[in-house]
Amino acid sequence: MKKTLMMVVVTISILATSCISIIEKLTLNTDGSGTYTYMIDMTALMESGALGQARQMSDEMPEDALEVDTIIAAYDMLKEQGSLDDMDKPEFWKKVKLVSKISESEQIGEISFILDFEDINEVDYFTKNMGKLLESDETAGMLSSMGLTGSMTSNPFAYK
Repeated sequence: MKKTLMMVVVTISILATSCISIIEKLTLNTDGSGTYTYMIDMTALMESGALGQARQMSDEMPEDALEVDTIIAAYDMLKEQGSLDDMDKPEFWKKVKLVSKISESEQIGEISFILDFEDINEVDYFTKNMGKLLESDETAGMLSSMGLTGSMTSNPFAYK
C-alpha cells in the first residue's frame, strides 16, 4: 500500500510540474569494465514543493514527509516476480541494482539503474533488455509508461 501511494504521489508530482532530468553516466576502466548509471533526477520537483501540493489535494496521502532510501538487487526482484525464467541471461541481472532516494525533508528525488559491467557490450544488452526489468517493478514500470526511460531503448553508444 505504501509503495502504491508513493507511486501515485510521484506520478502526480511529475505530471504537475515536469521538473526532471535524465542523467546517464558511463565510467570505463582501462580493462574494459566499468559502471553505467541511468538516473532520473527529480530534485527540482522536490524543491518546488510539488509533494506538499499533492498532499493537500489527497486525503489518502499521509501527513508524514515522504522518505524512501532503498537499494534493490535486480536479480532478486526478478526472481521474486517469477520473471527470471523469461530471461535469456538470468545471471546477468546480478550485476544490476536499482537505487531510490526520495526525501521530502532533504528535497532529493533520484531513481537510478546501475550496471557494473565487465565488458562495454553489456551496456548495450542492458539498455535493450531494460523493459523486462521495468515490467517487474511497479515504480520502474510507472516511469517507463510515462516515457522517462525512453532513451534507454535508443542507445547512442557504439561499443568497439
